[in-house]
Order: sequence, then structure tokens, then C-alpha cells
Amino acid sequence: MGYLILSNGVPIGYGGSSVLFKQVNTGINIFDEFRGSEAAFIWTQVMRAYHSLTACTRFVANPYQFGGDNSEALRSGAFWFYYRLGYRPVFAEVRKLAQKEFTKIRRESAARVLKKLAKDIGMRSGSSGSKALAPIVAAVGPGNWSREDKRLTRELLRAKDGKREAHYARLLVRHDKLLFSLKKVCRRAD
Repeated sequence: MGYLILSNGVPIGYGGSSVLFKQVNTGINIFDEFRGSEAAFIWTQVMRAYHSLTACTRFVANPYQFGGDNSEALRSGAFWFYYRLGYRPVFAEVRKLAQKEFTKIRRESAARVLKKLAKDIGMRSGSSGSKALAPIVAAVGPGNWSREDKRLTRELLRAKDGKREAHYARLLVRHDKLLFSLKKVCRRAD
């Protein structure tokens, strides 16, 4: 079976599948412009549709989907896209290597975020709102921002802990650098 994925009537990807008993061998190609924040959600909806149509209980992605003889899949990091959605390698030694690398990636990513938080954004203890926003700010990499953008970010984080949400909302609306940086990060994310 083949399928076309539409979002608001616009084609954003396609895929195909083979159903064998309760297993579906399938893959997806989201067009470059639409990869990022919604790709994982879209893929889970495709899997849900297959489950509804066929009562399948297992999904299989062949090596081509995540980089076997497919340089585009290698460049896009498709292996980690599938991995984050619960797909695991069939062979034990590959499964162990993937788990080790995934743990390493998460640990290194967390260390980079903590360094950025310590270097770029000052915070006061007890500030629950800014603690919730800090990882989001760190994810966009504010290290190279202008002094004014960093100042506005600190003010925004302090305002999140303030008594009035309106002040925070007004600052957030003014912070174009944060908005555009967050959009860019979301497009790159799986």
C-alpha cells in the first residue's frame, strides 16, 4: 500500500507499506521543508491509521529507511528519528551499540545545555517559571546572541516568575530572536 500525507491539503510526505499478518513493514519520507517538530507526530498518526486498518501490532523499518544505501536518510539522522519512536535494531550487538550511543548523545547534549545555562543566563534560586523556560532557552543556543537579546532573555525569565503574566507575555511578543531561533531548532528536531 502506498500513501500520501497531507497537512491542511498540502502534500508533506509519502510512504509505503507491506502488511504480513500483524506486522507492517513501512517507511516514511517527509519532504525537507516539513521535517522537524511535527514529523514524529505525523509518523505516529500514520502508524495509528495502519493499526486501525489492519490491527497490526508490530512495525518494521527496513535498513533503507534509516541509511542503508540511502544517503538522504543518513544525512537526516533518520535512525534516531525511528529510535526515539521506539524502534530498536533486530540484532543484539547493534541494539547495544545504539543504546550506548543514544545514552552518550543525551548525556553530551545535557552537558552542553547546562554549560550554556551557567554561562549565558543568570537565574535566582526558587524561580519556578524561569526554571521551566531555561531548557527551552538553552536549546536555542543563546551564546552568540547580541547583548541586547541576552538582556531581554534575562528580563523575560525574571518576568515569568513575576506576579503578572501580562508583563511576561508582552516581553515574549517582543523577543523575535527567541521566536525565530526556537523555530529553527524545532525544524531541525525529530
